[in-house]
Amino acid sequence: ARTGAIEAKPIEARLAAREEGVLSFLLEHGFVEEAEACRSRLGRFEAARDQAVSAQRQASAEQEAHLLKEAQMAREAVRAQAAAAARAEAILNAEAAKE
Repeated sequence: ARTGAIEAKPIEARLAAREEGVLSFLLEHGFVEEAEACRSRLGRFEAARDQAVSAQRQASAEQEAHLLKEAQMAREAVRAQAAAAARAEAILNAEAAKE
């Protein structure tokens, strides 16, 4: 991903921000009917934006949970290897003591 001065936002957030500007302009210049239609669009864009943000958060949480699960499995594998190594060393020590 390319980083730049512009913050990456979901398209829904950019559309909502643009519509807020349009609404402000319409209200400032007395276009009441057009402003009502703009408010309706803005509401839809805001709802879509909120849904997109929620979906991103859920995906992030799912990814984090997956990474935590992988880390736990790696720790368990290391513990199992350490236990196997300890058992092997105990067997070797027992055999050496018999000699």
